[in-house]
Amino acid sequence: MVRPRFFNRRKPMKEFSQSPPLFLTARQLAERIGISAGQVRALAREGRIPEIVVGKNTRRYDLDAVIAALKTKSHFA
Repeated sequence: MVRPRFFNRRKPMKEFSQSPPLFLTARQLAERIGISAGQVRALAREGRIPEIVVGKNTRRYDLDAVIAALKTKSHFA
């Protein structure tokens, strides 16, 4: 059996200079920063932390962006 030619032409994976972004649910983020999931959602609703809308009712949070936002807005600092 002969393999198709495109299998031999794979490009190497992109290398990240830093670690790739870590997207978390509200519960996971809450555990990491020490607040409740409801508080995470409230902070996002108020615009104090950035959120990523994935679907109609699905949100994800970038850990690095959230920590940076909390430090600059000094809500918890």
